[in-house]
Amino acid sequence: MTMLKKFFLLLGGMVTDQKIISYEEFISLTKNLANQIKSFMRQEFAFDALVPIARGGLVPATYLSHMLNLPIIFEKDENFNKTHLFIDDIVDKGDTLKLATVFMGFNKANDRFACLIKKPWTTEDADFFVSVYKKWVIWPWENV
Repeated sequence: MTMLKKFFLLLGGMVTDQKIISYEEFISLTKNLANQIKSFMRQEFAFDALVPIARGGLVPATYLSHMLNLPIIFEKDENFNKTHLFIDDIVDKGDTLKLATVFMGFNKANDRFACLIKKPWTTEDADFFVSVYKKWVIWPWENV
């Protein structure tokens, strides 16, 4: 039983409706997301850097950094001519994206937001995403 399951069981909840993402599926999702971003960069504008949202965005951002040949930064460049792609693993309600907007200086004119998976009930939508799941998602790095 994963630590995450134990945590929810301690809270009195049962985590039965879940989607376990395999490493192979994570790679497939990430390649699909990279292709969407590459297409955007050919048609609209190129990004100067990736900004991962910790913790969930760290692993996808590392893979995307290699796939897109973009650097990762942890503090947004205040130069308004720079473009940033914020990365997270999943968007659930949208609270993290709201926090990124406030605390990390997300600017809709120059910045975009990408995630691998989003929930159908999110209040803040990602500019790029691959799949929509209702189930609780367990990533390969969480299933240890």
